[in-house]
Amino acid sequence: MRMKDPCERCAKLFCNPEGCRERVEWLGSQKTLSVMHAERIAVRLQLRREHPGLLSEDVEMLRDMVISSLGGCCSICSFGDKRILQVDHVSKNGLDERLLLGDRSKLYYAYMIMKIAEGSKNYQLLCLNHHALKTIEENEKSEIGP
Repeated sequence: MRMKDPCERCAKLFCNPEGCRERVEWLGSQKTLSVMHAERIAVRLQLRREHPGLLSEDVEMLRDMVISSLGGCCSICSFGDKRILQVDHVSKNGLDERLLLGDRSKLYYAYMIMKIAEGSKNYQLLCLNHHALKTIEENEKSEIGP
């Protein structure tokens, strides 16, 4: 039995050529799936080189490491229950990172740990209430304009 040839556009084995989703629209820009895959591999290689063993940790352990490295409490009200804390992306690129690295994956949290260790100020901890309020306020500002 001969294996099916991969799709010419996306290289997947089980793809409907008429409905192939070769491109992913993401925050107004277009990136091919192969470019996203290459970026994900580059991040994985960088993590293995600079932080060996980090990707072998449990997801909850990595999340706890992110929380503790960001102070362990909400940066607005100082609430410290880790079940309620969320990482806020100050520069509003959280969707980019989640799409590239996988939402709440080992790679996602390990990448944050690496960036925080490098001195990135792109992350802050917020409780659920303050994260929701910040998101609502930012959406209202973007609807009104600059």
